[in-house]
Amino acid sequence: MIPAAHGLRLFVLDDDESVNFTICAIARTAGFETLSATDARSFFARLDDFQPTHLVIDLQIPEVDGIETLKLLAELSCECNLIISSGLEGRVLDAAARIAREKGLRLSGILPKPFSANELKKMLLQSRVETRPGAHQSGQQLHSTAYTELSRAISQNEIIPHFQPKIACCSGALVGFECLARWQHPRQGMIYPDAFIPLAERSGLIGPMSRGVFSQAMCWLSENFADSDVKLALNMSARLLADADTPLWL
Repeated sequence: MIPAAHGLRLFVLDDDESVNFTICAIARTAGFETLSATDARSFFARLDDFQPTHLVIDLQIPEVDGIETLKLLAELSCECNLIISSGLEGRVLDAAARIAREKGLRLSGILPKPFSANELKKMLLQSRVETRPGAHQSGQQLHSTAYTELSRAISQNEIIPHFQPKIACCSGALVGFECLARWQHPRQGMIYPDAFIPLAERSGLIGPMSRGVFSQAMCWLSENFADSDVKLALNMSARLLADADTPLWL
């Protein structure tokens, strides 16, 4: 499926009609033609005819699992800019983002619910610029700019840890946290890891970034749970396993 060459079209898949209405209304203010569906069958039936340039997909759709929807889009060779939306916890969203990337989908961002109009508009406007022919720099220039920006963010401690609580099922007691990286950008706001982890891995910045996040996380743990048995889980890129320096700083 190939998006139309002219015009910006957003197709929203969410089983909540009020959410569809809100997203479409916001998108129209950003110059998009819009369409929405409340079930996967209607969505896929109208996908080719509408030829969207952008998709907002909710992960909790009746009858069809959200991950299955992503897989079906990949099978259709979908080249639309994809925004994943859900009220699920951050860990689930991160997993969905990884699957989308692995399947070759063009992931533009993660939109957790509830969201603000500004959050959605920023994602749409950013991906709109990337969609327009001739509106971007060469791939080499883009990579250089992105590398410089991410390197600056690491040095300024803008890559920060967020903590997902881990609860014991039998007792309901807090037993630990999982550390999740987020980029607190001074202009764009919160950026989720699907937008910067792949670049960090490709460019060799994953080591410095991980050291910074791990250090902040350990300081937070010692300040808040020094006399507790609460544990902290740290996610590590497989790329670091091939780095001889990793055991030294870890």
